[in-house]
Amino acid sequence: MEPEDEIRRRHLLTSSHSPSFSSPCSSRKSIPHAVTRRSHAKMVDHPMNWVLLAELVTVVVGASAFLFYWNRLVASIFAFILRLITWRLYSAYISIGALQVSPLAGRISFRDLEYHSSNISVRALNGHITWRYWKLRVRHEEDTESTNLKRSAYSC
Repeated sequence: MEPEDEIRRRHLLTSSHSPSFSSPCSSRKSIPHAVTRRSHAKMVDHPMNWVLLAELVTVVVGASAFLFYWNRLVASIFAFILRLITWRLYSAYISIGALQVSPLAGRISFRDLEYHSSNISVRALNGHITWRYWKLRVRHEEDTESTNLKRSAYSC
């Protein structure tokens, strides 16, 4: 190696500024090894994105709270409102551990339901109330004269 090339290579490795690239017509030689080492050092020097980390933690905590504790929060709010009414009118205390309302499935599920009054105390560990939706169907006179066996089997 020539002494000038060795000096230039050392200068590129230790300098803080980015290396200047020369055109192919220039007499200066480029040193790809030094450029690769410097670009790798630039990639490592990037600081951590703290805002992204905070958003990620917030989303994970929020999703976990929604999935696992939403029913308990709904039950606490509903039981508090119900307790205000029943305590003033009937001197009865009501508490609900968890409440899940599924209107499309037609179900209300509850867990740890307690009712306390001066005469009686009742506790249900878990249970559900289910209902079914149906479409109202009004039969017409032509339905009774239909050739469809299922339609003609029902009398109006």
